[in-house]
Amino acid sequence: MRERFDVVPLAALFLGSASFLMPFAALKENRVVDGLLLNGFQLAGPLYGAVAVLTAVGVLAGVFLMKNGSRRRLLYGAAGVVCFWLTAALLVRAGMMLTGGAAPRVSPAIGFWGLPAASYVLIDHSKKGRWRMWVLLVVMLLPAALLLAGGRGEAISVFREWSARKGRFFDELIVHIRLFSMAVISAAVLGIPLGILASRDKRIGEPVTAFVDAVQTIPSMALFGLLMAPLAALSRAFPLLRAMGIRGIGAAPALIALTLYALLPIVRNTVTGLASVPPSSIDAGLGLGMSQRQLFYRVEWPMALPHVLTGLRTASVQAVGNTAVAALIGAGGLGIMIFQGLGQAAPDLILLGVIPLILIAVAVDRSWGFMIHRWVSPGLDMKGLSG
Repeated sequence: MRERFDVVPLAALFLGSASFLMPFAALKENRVVDGLLLNGFQLAGPLYGAVAVLTAVGVLAGVFLMKNGSRRRLLYGAAGVVCFWLTAALLVRAGMMLTGGAAPRVSPAIGFWGLPAASYVLIDHSKKGRWRMWVLLVVMLLPAALLLAGGRGEAISVFREWSARKGRFFDELIVHIRLFSMAVISAAVLGIPLGILASRDKRIGEPVTAFVDAVQTIPSMALFGLLMAPLAALSRAFPLLRAMGIRGIGAAPALIALTLYALLPIVRNTVTGLASVPPSSIDAGLGLGMSQRQLFYRVEWPMALPHVLTGLRTASVQAVGNTAVAALIGAGGLGIMIFQGLGQAAPDLILLGVIPLILIAVAVDRSWGFMIHRWVSPGLDMKGLSG
């Protein structure tokens, strides 16, 4: 029997078509001018235009004509690869059209994002399994290597900004990774025990959940501001704290705020996971003569683990984005590139901070999905958690 109608490839086709119908790239004389906008069809020419049309026809054939599910998914994966390579090819062709200027460059326009999004959707949808991650990495790295080879990527705006800030970029990337990693680890050390206590005693559970819920409602800049004054006062009162780096600005208030923001998904999911353990499983453990400690470590915790790991996954992805805001209080990170770009009205510089953020978030999400798949017993691996 034929599988149920699949709309996901049609959605990917719609995303990919945006790159050809909307402005794909802007040819600029420098970083601040608007430049000449060109859509995908204007850049593609006969060859790449034909490749795009054939790819779209192939996806439609897979949706409406092919009955074999494995072949259809293989076709979707191949179409996703072609979409990403088309993105690289169109950028290179746009760079070849530059005529002159003080600092000529090619900047992505709104339609640029359609093809990479279509590529991700098609490859992610093509087949379930660990090979998906490797295919995505290869598809992303090969076009990048092709663009940079022989200086063909020098005209791309983000590459120009990166070349001018290469050393600073890697320093801030390391700071960003260190900040959000420490925040998630700290939140896990605090949140998992709090979640366990909250699930055991309502007198503890109600104030704990109320606190983490309240923290989540505070805007990030407001929370940073609330922490700056008391930390500054403490650093003045205790010189040892200042020597340790605890001040009103910098990494200390950023780390505290990011840890507090990461508590909600960890505490909530720990409570939910322990509450979802079937009473029959607990009764069976008691019937076998287990102590309360044995019951927790051998029955309750393993069954709650999928929820707990999902909470850590959510907290990690959120922390990647929240850390960008910490640049406003001197904590560093990729947010520096974003806010400098906003202040200079330079969208190319903004992209230098935004694109790595997106890639880090995707990598963190997929890494947690892989760990959930490996660490959780197949009988407990809830549908959709390992992604």
